[in-house]
Amino acid sequence: MGIMITDIAIGLGGLLLKVFVIIMPLMVALEWVRTRHWFGGFIRNGENVFRPFGFLPPAMLSLITGLAFGIAYGAGVLISQSRSGELEARQIVLVSAFLGICHAIVEDTLLFAVIGGSAWIMVTARLLTALVVTLVLARLTRGPLVQPSEAVR
Repeated sequence: MGIMITDIAIGLGGLLLKVFVIIMPLMVALEWVRTRHWFGGFIRNGENVFRPFGFLPPAMLSLITGLAFGIAYGAGVLISQSRSGELEARQIVLVSAFLGICHAIVEDTLLFAVIGGSAWIMVTARLLTALVVTLVLARLTRGPLVQPSEAVR
């Protein structure tokens, strides 16, 4: 029993160390990237890729932030943009739908690859699913999906 508990503790400690080694540099990188002027260019280039899926330019900041760094960061930016009135209700719903399926694609892929998952399958499946769902949602809805006052609540 004691050996089993020791093995579990060592395994968990190793996993926690791997998670820390992956997450900490990503967090530092996010903060650094956000301070760079070229990040705006990256956002503008993303507009060309995501426009056919119903995303307008103001939604790109929260979309790309959530895609690369996780739903917590993406949602934080999304909430800030929605409260400031920068995003219309339809964009809030489309970004939320996309990020609900395909958030933290870099972070999650690295974490699961460390424990043996196939990075190619994870990225492809999540990205394609998010794009198809968002495309269908965007095509089915032309106007606002909810009233702007309801979107921020």
